[in-house]
Amino acid sequence: MREVKEPRISLQSLLALLLLASLLADGYFIIKIADFNKEISYTGGSHPGTTSNPGTTSNPGTTTTIIPIVGKVVEAGKIVKVDYIGKFENGTVFDTSIEDEAKKAGIYNKFRSYEPFSFVVGRGQVIEGFDNAVLGMKVGEEKEVTIPPEKGYSIGPLAGKTLIFKIIVRDVKEPKKLSVVVVNDKRCKECDITGIIDQLQGIFPGLEYTEIDYSSDEGKKLYNELNLKYLPAILFDESVKEAENYKNIERFLEPVGEYLSLRIGASFDPNAEICDNGIDDNGNGLIDCEDPTCEKEFVCMPKKEKPEVELFVMAYCPFGTQIEKGVLPVAELLGDKINLSVKFCSYAMHGKKELDEQILQYCIQKEQKDKYLSYLRCFLKEGKTDECLKETSIDQEKLNACIEQTDKEFKITENYEDKSTWLNGRFPIFDIYKEENERYGIRGSPGLVINGAVAEGVGRDPASLLGAICLGFKEKPEECNEKLSSITPSPGFGFSEGSGDSTSGCSA
Repeated sequence: MREVKEPRISLQSLLALLLLASLLADGYFIIKIADFNKEISYTGGSHPGTTSNPGTTSNPGTTTTIIPIVGKVVEAGKIVKVDYIGKFENGTVFDTSIEDEAKKAGIYNKFRSYEPFSFVVGRGQVIEGFDNAVLGMKVGEEKEVTIPPEKGYSIGPLAGKTLIFKIIVRDVKEPKKLSVVVVNDKRCKECDITGIIDQLQGIFPGLEYTEIDYSSDEGKKLYNELNLKYLPAILFDESVKEAENYKNIERFLEPVGEYLSLRIGASFDPNAEICDNGIDDNGNGLIDCEDPTCEKEFVCMPKKEKPEVELFVMAYCPFGTQIEKGVLPVAELLGDKINLSVKFCSYAMHGKKELDEQILQYCIQKEQKDKYLSYLRCFLKEGKTDECLKETSIDQEKLNACIEQTDKEFKITENYEDKSTWLNGRFPIFDIYKEENERYGIRGSPGLVINGAVAEGVGRDPASLLGAICLGFKEKPEECNEKLSSITPSPGFGFSEGSGDSTSGCSA
């Protein structure tokens, strides 16, 4: 009989689902983190979901028309419910939450709900200009606000455009309090739950949490009483069942004693050996990599004179390009002291253009490897393949011959045209690195492998990547002492300052 397992999810995947859940709570609200509107579909139009960081209460560069109304005042931290009409400068309506207005503008979509949407003010859940605009408004008040590009969308079809929103405040309320206990272990480098808490607070704005460390008496007592095995544990009390939006996370909760524990794929065993802290954690007399339980940890990977670095991405995944921008300075610093290969996931999420780009990059690495890093740096600026081929003087005749042969050998186009071969019926397969994807358990973009060991929990900033790769040397070269940037690159194309998020990814 086939085993039926309860749904369990990785920390990274849970973040994406919690983001989506927070949107579904309001029907069709676009998420913030790392311009995720490229990655997660939604049922509505281009409402003022955010792709920018939240701003201050001042709003220079934004013009408004205000009709004063007396009522409850919108303040940071409160939940506001609004209707809106979004227009371009020429008056064309591109989206609205009001059904009659959608029909009038000729943009009515029978598959979406037309109703006011709610968000928590000042949490960066909408674009900066919209977030700032509602501050100080009152229930019943209408405002027309002009949002300049720098306070609007940073990617997607609305990026770089001046937008005009008519906003009508329907309600303002205080979020209901909800308490959560987190049992964690400060020794665990991969147990940062900040991102998950942020997203939970997007679903439950009144959520407050207490973090208890395993090393404390209280932490050990709770860990043992609840028969926990892996940390971190995120524990709700029964009152969560009465909370608005409870249904959005119900299937990820399981009873643990008097609590409901959020299934997050936690994997840190506080009683096991920690493989890089110089301490005998489990009392068997073996420290770090001496302990056989550490042999599969990447910090205990076999050392090599010339480390093998394999980076798995999807060419148009914004989080794949993010780590590529982080690894470029490392590759340029270490040069031929490492073997770096950019490889690709076994399926594509960004259409035919992604398949074509990946075959192209595969062939550049295969036939003209000395030009690959220059090409990649150019491609990561704006994704302009043709311009980058010319700029880096790629031999296109040789390149085209390789592409044709590779396409035929791995049936890339043939499989693209045969949807019966697609992953889950949705994503075309890309089999060039099928064996490596299966060997390392690569499920999405990005993935990092050093000397055959999967490097999980490594930051995507140059400094973190340099440190991880240098662990693979038998004898570290002087370059490993260089100080590279610790700023995480931004997701997507362009070399702007980063978002600080190194957990998100593209996966089916």
